[in-house]
Amino acid sequence: MKKLLLLCLLFAFSIPAKAQFDPQAADQEFRSINRKGMWVLAGWSVSQCAVSAAALNNANGENLAFHQMNLAWNGVNTLIAGGALWLSSKTPEDLSAMSVFERHRRIKQILLFNAGLDVAYVLGGLYLRESALSRPDQMDLRNGYGNAVIMNGAFLLVFDLAMYFFQKDFGGRAIDPHLSFTPNGISLRLDF
Repeated sequence: MKKLLLLCLLFAFSIPAKAQFDPQAADQEFRSINRKGMWVLAGWSVSQCAVSAAALNNANGENLAFHQMNLAWNGVNTLIAGGALWLSSKTPEDLSAMSVFERHRRIKQILLFNAGLDVAYVLGGLYLRESALSRPDQMDLRNGYGNAVIMNGAFLLVFDLAMYFFQKDFGGRAIDPHLSFTPNGISLRLDF
């Protein structure tokens, strides 16, 4: 029995001590990840708007349609990124561990849903290109719009999946296990 107790004590002291989960620090890290992602989205969108706005003057046919759709699409993305950046500057009122965990879980669900939409965008762009074959009078319009939708859908798919995996990694660090030894046995507690 003494050997078992000595072994348990040695094991207990060999486990590195972990700091307790700090919801406020986790929320700051979570919002920092989101802000960085929104800056990437804003950068992409603003640059695409600038390129397409500059190209509209000299574009015609399929290129004109591409730049019109690209400008409209990225105008909306710029508004979304700007709104998300504005919202991320506000500290949530509830910083309990459960509320931070719930916000984190919700954003991961939204990112996966968005990735599904992004696949639909790419497929929709491919459909537009395919439908151009049967509508020669709208071939330039459908090909241009289709190419813009494919390009932006593909970017958003990569973006949303990257954000999901960054958030998923954050979630793995948010769980803090505590292992302790008691007279009755070993206790494992997970704090979220």
